[in-house]
Amino acid sequence: MTEQEAIRTLKGALLQGNEDVAVEALRFLSARRFVRPDGSEDVEELAFYLGGILIRIIHVSGGTIREAAGTDPASLFPMWGVSDKINCLAIFENVVRRLASSASADGRNGKKATVRGILVYLDNELTNPNLSLRMVADHFGMHPSYLSRMFKQEQGMAFSRCLQSKRLERARAMLREGASVLETAARLGYSDRNHFCRLFRRYWGTPPRTLRHR
Repeated sequence: MTEQEAIRTLKGALLQGNEDVAVEALRFLSARRFVRPDGSEDVEELAFYLGGILIRIIHVSGGTIREAAGTDPASLFPMWGVSDKINCLAIFENVVRRLASSASADGRNGKKATVRGILVYLDNELTNPNLSLRMVADHFGMHPSYLSRMFKQEQGMAFSRCLQSKRLERARAMLREGASVLETAARLGYSDRNHFCRLFRRYWGTPPRTLRHR
């Protein structure tokens, strides 16, 4: 397992409330990145490394540090001053178990937060021609079919339909800003210009070339 695969596994386990899998992924990351941290500086580096990963996961999932920590945000990562790797890792294992347990207990609220994170990710990656269900699932550490079911349950529409709507909304904005039809289609992942034009006309009721001149 690579470092990125372990991070995706950790992310998925936290979102789904799987404590044991999350802890195993955390241990893998610690062992792979810091084989033998001998001094306090090495332990601090480990703390920053693991803390940074967890903070990114919380933010990507649509949450905040305050939400994850409850009434005392500073208590989420109480590792500063720890002098050895074992104690540092033990603290992070407790943090991971706490986050996973919270996600499991929250149930529907946890799913809502995850879907919010997915929507933000889609908006940020719309001009990535490789954007797909598989890409999003990999980013969030989930199986594509699980993400698809969860997304439809929370949003009331299929993932593919939501992605297409977002692309066509962005296409209108790009055309109004002066982008050509061909450029717009390519940047939004449509390799077939005619297919893009048909989808655009069906969605907006007008062909993209006329909108560009408004």
